[in-house]
Amino acid sequence: MKNKTIVKVIAIMAAMTALTATAFAVSAQDTEATKPEIFSQNVYYSDKFSLMYAVDASTVTGDTVTLTVTGGDTEWSQTIAATAENQQTIKNKAAYVFITEGVGPQDFATQYTVTATSGDATSEAKRYSIAEYLGEQLYKNGYATPGKDEIRKEFYLSTLEFAANMGKVLNIDTNPNNNVDHLVTDYYYVYTDLGTIDGAYSAGVYLETDSITFTPADATKKYQVSLLDANGNVTSSEVITDGTFTVSGNAVIEVKAYERGEGKYWNDRTALLGKPVARDFGTDGASLNGFSSASVSTGSVVDSAATMTKTVEQWTQAYFYYSGISDSSLSDENTDLTKVSCKIYEFDYKMSDMFTGTSDGRPLFRLDGGDYIKAYRNSDGTTLSLGAKDTAVITPGKWCNIRLEFYNVGGVKYVQIYVDDTYGYTMTLTDTANTYNNRIYFYLDNAMPINSTVCVDNFIIGLSDNAYEAK
Repeated sequence: MKNKTIVKVIAIMAAMTALTATAFAVSAQDTEATKPEIFSQNVYYSDKFSLMYAVDASTVTGDTVTLTVTGGDTEWSQTIAATAENQQTIKNKAAYVFITEGVGPQDFATQYTVTATSGDATSEAKRYSIAEYLGEQLYKNGYATPGKDEIRKEFYLSTLEFAANMGKVLNIDTNPNNNVDHLVTDYYYVYTDLGTIDGAYSAGVYLETDSITFTPADATKKYQVSLLDANGNVTSSEVITDGTFTVSGNAVIEVKAYERGEGKYWNDRTALLGKPVARDFGTDGASLNGFSSASVSTGSVVDSAATMTKTVEQWTQAYFYYSGISDSSLSDENTDLTKVSCKIYEFDYKMSDMFTGTSDGRPLFRLDGGDYIKAYRNSDGTTLSLGAKDTAVITPGKWCNIRLEFYNVGGVKYVQIYVDDTYGYTMTLTDTANTYNNRIYFYLDNAMPINSTVCVDNFIIGLSDNAYEAK
């Protein structure tokens, strides 16, 4: 969108929200000057909308710091003396702060590129627009969610509508049929915390059918772009297959949702030693061969998964267990980790319901006669993690893949816990009597409501030469 605003920067501002930026860098030999860091970008509004930037004073090594803003037809820069008098405290950092002159509503979708220069060093480029700020508030910061803050939500939405209408009005003289090329409401907000968009950014605004290149921080994972509705809810997801995708709505780039049967070792058994034992549980309705169930639950195969249903409300933990290994190639080693580096249990898992009440630290698994692996409520109130809160996430009602890697390091026994191939927690095992036998218990805890279910599928046990790494 053509920019008709002359950008003018001054060094005053009110409180602003800090966003994570690329940390300053030096060369390996420390021969390059320290780069100034723009650690915050935001929007300031009173009677007008202005862009705001904060430069970390500790990264400014010259006598001055210069902010350069380009976007549309505008290229502007301003220099501030790098003195204590010109510093403000932003998020507990001394900073040099810049605020642009107001951006016209018709230019809200203009993406401004900003750099800071001090001495001979220039910062990493930042990119921002008023439209990106509004999308960020609605979708990344959650103000689109009904009930969170309806006043702010209406403000952000009505601002977009006002800017679009302004664009129409300003084009009446030159476009009698009101054929405006693009209005601010034609743009969609796309963001991620898992890599970069277009080579350097974590978010931006784009037109429908624009192509975006996504570079993940972790190339070993699969990713998807998830479309968001007006309330910020995911409506559909598409796997990113070649690093690019086409914009079709407001969206977030996420780690691909796990689908049953995608386990790491389930699909690559050659990575395990000997002959790993695998089970996918056969025909619906069949008895659970290899499983045993307590009297407070029933077990059967449902949707090709071993399923246990809690049938009564009582203060007793129902469980079923899988004996697992019967293959002679493993029998001599399955309880003695001095003969191998690592023993692995991997399985797909789904629990139907969150714990009731305020119960926490409830057992989901137990190593036969040994240590419990407990689940803890996460800060979001809707998910669980194993071993400690806010680690790798289990979402009730959704399949996930759980991998337990057991190690014996100089007589100290550990289990490293992974969910959907994401590391979560390391437990030091204290019960050594039966820690490494072949039976694992799956619990329907007393804190789960009646008629809750636990489902298990694609269970594999094997040995590995993985070396223990502390995490």
